[in-house]
Amino acid sequence: MERAFSQQELEDLRSLFVSLAAQSQSNGKFVSQSVFQAYFGVRGALGERLFQLVAQKRNDEKLTYEDLIISKGTYEKGSRNDIEEFIYQLCDVGGDGDVGRSDLEAVLKSIYETIFSPENDETGAHSQQETLEVFLNAATFSKQIEGRTEKFMSLADFRNWCNLVPSVRKFLGSLLMPPDSGRPSFQVPQLEHPENFSSEQLILRKEYAWHIGGALSQNEAEEWKLLYHSALNGLSFNTFLGNIAYILKHPSFVLQEQTITYNGPCLSKTSNIRPEVIECWGVQTRGPQSEKLDAVKGTVLERFKEDRNMLKLVGLQVPVTEAALKILPDCTLA
Repeated sequence: MERAFSQQELEDLRSLFVSLAAQSQSNGKFVSQSVFQAYFGVRGALGERLFQLVAQKRNDEKLTYEDLIISKGTYEKGSRNDIEEFIYQLCDVGGDGDVGRSDLEAVLKSIYETIFSPENDETGAHSQQETLEVFLNAATFSKQIEGRTEKFMSLADFRNWCNLVPSVRKFLGSLLMPPDSGRPSFQVPQLEHPENFSSEQLILRKEYAWHIGGALSQNEAEEWKLLYHSALNGLSFNTFLGNIAYILKHPSFVLQEQTITYNGPCLSKTSNIRPEVIECWGVQTRGPQSEKLDAVKGTVLERFKEDRNMLKLVGLQVPVTEAALKILPDCTLA
């Protein structure tokens, strides 16, 4: 059965409920909203709506053990449709049965506040609003209701939106997981760069990293290393190739001004480019198979030969001077 819990899962849920009920000082009968939100760490309107749904919309601010079992059964062990409908209801923070733009904005603000906690956030209010607008503008509101001029988001609209913003979908789908279990999309990839290099010079902001990480596996979204930045390394083509020599074998993405390329060529349609900034990051996967990959070292002649060999690998039989202008838009970095 899809919603069957194992004996161990039931014991873990019972143990969790007993602990939270004790903190709620309810003689083991229920969990209060404040304790629930503090444990799961979901802030703002989204956290309030999550408690309301899990408590079966009773509005008595009392969550029972049976409530927890029913909600976990639907939210985590239900069919795909059940789970998506639950998350869709979750986005109706106003509780009127319809998901409007204001609902979605409140959800995104809660997500932002949860992930980029104010005490650790360096991005600022302007950056936050800018990011929210991008996510909101990606949504479609096609549902019309008689007597109302505003259009709302249908379930089909919501599913399409989730495909465009996988980071949001992962976040909304893991709210009831234990906080110490490494919940998907609850962390921002750790961006490693030289200590003497200011993060203000990076194109890749924390919000962008979180969004891109939503399309990757959990272990690929933990730690990224700055392989190359033109402010540090210059715009030399040979230096660029040397620093990212292993990009042909390992997943990486390149940020060129506002263009993002993941496992593919740059999005430029022109045969020649003159980038103002080149920024390249490498995904650091942890585990027994992870490698410590360093930049290519050696004499200028040795590096020149290695660069030529790399060009041959990608099928370019042209002089390095010409390749310097053509390799980024024309070859696939995979």
